[in-house]
Amino acid sequence: MNTDCLDIDEILLKAPKKKKTKKKKQEVRPLSELVKRGGA
Repeated sequence: MNTDCLDIDEILLKAPKKKKTKKKKQEVRPLSELVKRGGA
């Protein structure tokens, strides 16, 4: 589902690099928190 959203955003907005970075940062944030917690 996440891929579909990204694909649609890319096609509709031609997602600039800035938008992709923001989306990737949001995905990295929870990952970093998980690693800090030691849940990974």
